[in-house]
Amino acid sequence: MKKVFALLLALAMTLSLAACGGEKESTAPETEPAKTEEPAKTEPPVDKVTMKFAGTTTADPALGEYQAMLMVEELVEKYSEGTIDVEVYPASQLGSNVEFSEGVALGEIEAAVCGFDGLGNYAPVANALCMPYLFASNEDAMAKIWGETSVHKALDDAFAEINLQIVGYVNRPFRVVCNNVRSVKSPADMKGLVLRSPTSAVNTSINTAMGAEPVTISWGEVYTSMSQGACTAVENAITELKSINLEQQCKYISETNHTGGLIPMFVCKSWFDSLAPIQQEAIVKGFAEVTEWRNNALQEEVDDAWQAFANAGAEVLRMDEIDIAAFQEACSGVAAEFIAKGDFTQKFYDSLKG
Repeated sequence: MKKVFALLLALAMTLSLAACGGEKESTAPETEPAKTEEPAKTEPPVDKVTMKFAGTTTADPALGEYQAMLMVEELVEKYSEGTIDVEVYPASQLGSNVEFSEGVALGEIEAAVCGFDGLGNYAPVANALCMPYLFASNEDAMAKIWGETSVHKALDDAFAEINLQIVGYVNRPFRVVCNNVRSVKSPADMKGLVLRSPTSAVNTSINTAMGAEPVTISWGEVYTSMSQGACTAVENAITELKSINLEQQCKYISETNHTGGLIPMFVCKSWFDSLAPIQQEAIVKGFAEVTEWRNNALQEEVDDAWQAFANAGAEVLRMDEIDIAAFQEACSGVAAEFIAKGDFTQKFYDSLKG
């Protein structure tokens, strides 16, 4: 009996110890599984693209407009970290301003620089920017069309419809008249002058209103045409006249300042929209810097051009020696002509003048 009792007591003690051991085991902290770090996210590589940049300006290193094109090349490549390869095509290498503007709209060329008169063939509202005696100065014009203005928005909307986006300006001085026939002080003196005109309805209308006989000649043929008598007069910014050495052909030059020198730089909108953010930012930043540089550097180039004509022996008539009021009166019906055609509204035109 004692042996049985001793066995039962030993069994009870064993079960008690086992129970205690089980409690300790259950309260022991659980070992957490080792954490694995997620791999760092990497941005997808940016595809390298080419931006052909077309213009009409002479490839003269001393010419500000050509310098501006080269600056665009340098800055856009820099800010895009080499993911945009800019190819500069000056001197109408990719066609006339009308041809390469159409090329940008069709996506065949990525970027270009030319006046609103050339763009008016595709976005008629652009003709409003070419109206005679519209702006007091380029500074006046830029205050209305560059930045957060209603005119800027209207232009953006109009150009978006034809797949173009304005990204900057490389302005010229206002347009003047040079010829090799007579001194020009009023519209009466323009009678009989065969005046070279670009392929632009608005330029043709203005030149006719001033009293000349417009003839369409490509810019690359102007010097030869003057020397051979195909035209006797040319109107353009004095910097452009100087760029093709017209001081060697013209005996008279008059600061008529009949229309402004706004020269937009623009890209193919669908191409721009397809770019990576870094590339879009590079284009916006690069072209904006060139716009500011050109505005600050323009006057020195203008002064040099006027001096070149004077040094060549041309009769130089500045604005205060010309009957500007008579020219303004002669051109007073041009805007109404294009408003009647539906190119732009009276309200939009008034917003530019205001």
